[in-house]
Amino acid sequence: MTLDGRAGLRGWQWLFIIEGLPSIALGAVMMLVLPSGPLTAWMLTPRERQFLHNRVHEGNAEAAEAAKQRLQWKQMISLTMEALRMPQLWFFSIAAFLWVLGIFSLNAWMPIIIKNMLAGTALQSSSSSGGSSATNTLHATLLATIPYFCAAIAMWLNTWSASLLRERTLHVGLPCVFGGILLALFQPMYSASFAGGFSVLVIAIACAYSGQSNMFARVTESLDTRHAGVGIAIFNAIGAAAGGFSGPWIVGTLVNHIGSFVPSMVFMGVFLTCGGVMLSGFGVWELQQRRKLQRQQQQQCGGKLPKEQEEGEGADSCVVVKDEDFAEEC
Repeated sequence: MTLDGRAGLRGWQWLFIIEGLPSIALGAVMMLVLPSGPLTAWMLTPRERQFLHNRVHEGNAEAAEAAKQRLQWKQMISLTMEALRMPQLWFFSIAAFLWVLGIFSLNAWMPIIIKNMLAGTALQSSSSSGGSSATNTLHATLLATIPYFCAAIAMWLNTWSASLLRERTLHVGLPCVFGGILLALFQPMYSASFAGGFSVLVIAIACAYSGQSNMFARVTESLDTRHAGVGIAIFNAIGAAAGGFSGPWIVGTLVNHIGSFVPSMVFMGVFLTCGGVMLSGFGVWELQQRRKLQRQQQQQCGGKLPKEQEEGEGADSCVVVKDEDFAEEC
């Protein structure tokens, strides 16, 4: 933020360069160091590699054997085209794009937003560098760590709850809706007090990031083993790459032209809410389908439900249903 004007670049442009270069370098290193699959995992023993390979392709011996062969370019193109025809992958990718538009923008601009808040210029006469005060720069940097500390706790709690309830989609969508609405209310909250505005940032970041691991897990669940790798790549390209670039750029343009973070906060809040609404609606539909299937299974078992295995798949034995959400073995 103190580099504003150097080499003809604004402070926020320097911030992106400084944050981006280590990521590019680390990405190049990871391409060389990380294994391409379980069978090439150098950190595992041969027995562990084979076990993990069989576990990934469990129940499909043909896929397990095919995975040992190196993919040719034609096969990769074919898998990519097949993945691009999957409606559910497009649905999650668009929802992720909206999510990234909101939260990555806030993530990239967090120190500068907080510095403008400390200087009292977040609502008007905002600067893309946050001003020249070294004290405010230090305080803004320290305060910017608090939202991510809270986000780490929220992510753990969200993942624990999703595993307990065996539901992921709503665990991603509902927090995004709540966080997006809070961001849109930044102006009145910050006008009331600095603590009010800062609380909005903390809670919004915690809500948005709380479901990130569940989002990736849910997308992976929607893909079969053959398309998992290319499907996740497409998901990341649409969400993280496209949204991660366009979101922060739009925010920077708005701040430079309007001189206020209020429109940017509304922009981030609206897109985060839209992504959350999409996922929440799909999550509700999934719950309805699950209950419908349970009723059908209950009828087939004569008032009983198939006993779930550890992986959540059906088994031959049945359980007597005493409550909609609770059951005990016969």
